[in-house]
Amino acid sequence: MGTDTYLGIRFCVWNAQRGWFWLIVNRRGDAGVVGAAAKEADAIREARLSIEEMASKAKLTYASKLESLS
Repeated sequence: MGTDTYLGIRFCVWNAQRGWFWLIVNRRGDAGVVGAAAKEADAIREARLSIEEMASKAKLTYASKLESLS
C-alpha cells in the first residue's frame, strides 16, 4: 500500500485482484472515502479530485459560518 499527500491530506492507494483502490480518512479519523479504478494513475487522480472537492466544500462551510456571524 502506498501513501501520498495532496493539499495537506494523506491518502492511500493499493491494488487487489484486478483493480486499484484509494482511501482518504478525514483528519479526525472517524470517516473516510474509498474509491476504485482500473489503473494506479486513475486511482491517484480520483483520490486527488476527491480531496479537492472536500477542500472546496470545507471552504464553503467556513464561509457560510463566517457570514452567519456578521
